[in-house]
Amino acid sequence: MKLSDEKMMIFLAEKGMMIKDLCAEAGISETAFKKIREGKRIPRTTTIGRIAKALHVSVADIIE
Repeated sequence: MKLSDEKMMIFLAEKGMMIKDLCAEAGISETAFKKIREGKRIPRTTTIGRIAKALHVSVADIIE
């Protein structure tokens, strides 16, 4: 599964969150999140689930 960077950034903006807040809530490092956004790292399904939960959206909302 590939995360949509554009969709994630839209949800972050809508919720007034910063990337560091999302990472803290999802339990991932900012470095790992950056690599996921850039497509340099493929996240586990559990990581995708934690990111979606931190954004209060469904997984389908943030994948391409």
